[in-house]
Amino acid sequence: MYSLIDVAPTIASILHVSLPKTDGVPIPAIVRDLNDYNKLILIIVDGFGLNLYEIFKHYFNFNGMVIGCKGVSMHTTPAIATILTGLYPHNHGVFETRHAYTSDPISVVELASIQGIISAVIMEKIGAKLFRVDQVVEVEEEDAIKYDHQIKNALIKAAQKSVFTVAHFRILDRFYHDNKNIEEAVEILSMNLKDVIICSKDTGIMICGDHPPHNEKNNIVPLITLCI
Repeated sequence: MYSLIDVAPTIASILHVSLPKTDGVPIPAIVRDLNDYNKLILIIVDGFGLNLYEIFKHYFNFNGMVIGCKGVSMHTTPAIATILTGLYPHNHGVFETRHAYTSDPISVVELASIQGIISAVIMEKIGAKLFRVDQVVEVEEEDAIKYDHQIKNALIKAAQKSVFTVAHFRILDRFYHDNKNIEEAVEILSMNLKDVIICSKDTGIMICGDHPPHNEKNNIVPLITLCI
């Protein structure tokens, strides 16, 4: 089984970006499917576990390839750092947001930008402002539904000018913590994802969970790839 450490090397291979240090390896099937596309979008979905995907997969009928990936943490910050660096948490050293200011490894999206690939990051304000890329969109909104709606709109807009775009959706994790209806969150998430897909042309899309719901012991997340 592949792992979240394999996401960054896969992206680096697709974009032909030099990734100096990694614990992972490119996933051949994804590289093969997405290698010829002019643009790439990575969507990180907070709290998206493989079990949840299996229960509600009728909402995600995108006709894409789905791969189960081993998670590295049950917490968002170290998991996203792994997704974007290809390193285990003990190697990238980012366990809380503040650690990103002193961590040595550079994310694949920043490396892409440094190497001349126009890149964008759309996230909540505290996390987004850490990235040094061509375009950064900081979203500051407490309401989970409004937050994801803003992320979606910013993603669609940013992807028009960027070759590589990274965005972080949070509604699933927010609904878990607030004990709200998870199926409602899944439906809203799927509608936002479908809007992104509809607006993306000649684009490879990767949708990846960072960790499953916190009450699950099975730390496996889905990695969905779409060729648009």
